[in-house]
Amino acid sequence: MSAPRLGLHRSVLGTQTRLLESVATLPVEPLLTIQAAAAVLGLHTWKLRRAINAGLVPSYTLLNSRRLVRLSEVVAVIETSRAGGSDD
Repeated sequence: MSAPRLGLHRSVLGTQTRLLESVATLPVEPLLTIQAAAAVLGLHTWKLRRAINAGLVPSYTLLNSRRLVRLSEVVAVIETSRAGGSDD
């Protein structure tokens, strides 16, 4: 029995490896649960839930009913709603 020809397989494997390397370099921010995001920011969970329900903060639902948020999006909403003070 002769050894299988791997020319095609090597090129496919090389393409997959290059694709994974390029995806790995993308800046992807993790999604946090509402509880985790509220804890990091020092907020009550009900305040964050209310902002999500009002449509102020986007939330994501992946494969289940748990709502997830990006911390940067929550912070952006807080920054835009800030009243008074200076930007310095």
